[in-house]
Amino acid sequence: MDAESLSQVERVVTSATEALRQSTEATATALRQDMAELRQSTESTATALRQDMAELRQSTESTTTALRQDMAQLRQSTESTATALRQDMVELRQFTESTATDLRQDIGDVKRHTGVLVEGLRHDIQMVSEGFQLHLEKRHREDREYMEQEFREMRALMKLSYTQLHDRVEELVHRVNRIEEHLGFSN
Repeated sequence: MDAESLSQVERVVTSATEALRQSTEATATALRQDMAELRQSTESTATALRQDMAELRQSTESTTTALRQDMAQLRQSTESTATALRQDMVELRQFTESTATDLRQDIGDVKRHTGVLVEGLRHDIQMVSEGFQLHLEKRHREDREYMEQEFREMRALMKLSYTQLHDRVEELVHRVNRIEEHLGFSN
């Protein structure tokens, strides 16, 4: 092979090598940009989830505070009712002692009536307590279902993003292989 032919071959190989290097650099740059965009998207989604979780935590704390206040008011109301009932019983006892013989039958009726009222109050308190418990359970279930749905959606978005990135990388690998085969660099 003469020097001119050898020179032409060297120019062709140099040109092909340069074209391959540029193509590889362009592909690497595109991959870096895609990875940066994916990283930004993931960070943005994570930030949004953190904000949602913080809002949910604040909402839960607010609800818990309100419920504690309601319970404290219910406790105060119950205590004042009990105090009033105790005072009524003391007054009733004093009245009973002053009119002992004549009013024994009436006092028995009053005691039975008071017992029914106390039992009624106990029943009412128990109903309120059960209703409150059901409300808390329902709220907790709804919050848990909401969070599970959010996590499922996040997983689906992440899986889609990773699948698209994987497909893009596979496509770029195939392109590099075709270029290498075309240039005769195949293994």
